[in-house]
Amino acid sequence: MAVEIREVKSRRDLRKFVRFPLKLYRNNPYWVPALIKDDLNS
Repeated sequence: MAVEIREVKSRRDLRKFVRFPLKLYRNNPYWVPALIKDDLNS
């Protein structure tokens, strides 16, 4: 998986950024995901 760093400019970009860790750590049994709603509202 390649990682590209870009500025978040839209609501769609923000959703993709917030959901990125879900894909990155999906196979790690020790990872506890953050509450997506909290991240989107901050």
